[in-house]
Amino acid sequence: MGKYGNSPIYGHKDLLATECPGSKFPLANFKRLKENEGKATGYIVTTYLPNGYRRDGSFIGGDLEYVSSYFKGVRCYVKSDPKGIWIETQVLPIEKCKELQKTLGSWFYAIR
Repeated sequence: MGKYGNSPIYGHKDLLATECPGSKFPLANFKRLKENEGKATGYIVTTYLPNGYRRDGSFIGGDLEYVSSYFKGVRCYVKSDPKGIWIETQVLPIEKCKELQKTLGSWFYAIR
């Protein structure tokens, strides 16, 4: 527990009609970090995956063989929306999630 105890995280717009902290500030990520604190399990969500064979942009869609090489021994689920595709994993021990976070680098989006 930190210096200020177990305080909830709010943005100004959660309490008042304001645009602070603005659309560019990742407030949702800070809230998720707090939610994940002390969790025993979670799952990984990646960012949108790059298009093409081994990220070369040669086609719209992902090279799942290449992407899955980052997730050895982990069941992955492909999700999509009009912007692109991403991966969500099976529920894992939180330590495995943190290990994958480091492995994925810029592909990492969140532990949920």
